Amino acid sequence: GHTVEDSMKAVKLLKESCFKVDIHLMPDLPTSNPEKDREMFKFVLETPYLQADHWKIYPCEVTPFSTIEKWYSEGSYMPYTEKDPKLLVDLLVWTKARVHPWIR
Repeated sequence: GHTVEDSMKAVKLLKESCFKVDIHLMPDLPTSNPEKDREMFKFVLETPYLQADHWKIYPCEVTPFSTIEKWYSEGSYMPYTEKDPKLLVDLLVWTKARVHPWIR
């Protein structure tokens, strides 16, 4: 794994070396909620060393044979999108309206 600080250092080094940077962001992870995810997107948008050229947004998915599937089966993880899909739609609309024009 890596920390946010590790990611910022890596993006900085890559950008300084003229690489294009693509980051992957995952809302609806265990222990998250729409407010935390909104803060995550806001942090990425406002942090200078996280200014990537491309974003890919992948909502967390319960996949077979994963720890998340185990938590889901036990009832300790329930995606907020399963309770109300509009929560994710609203979050993505909010985020898209704020994404910098150079980010694809």
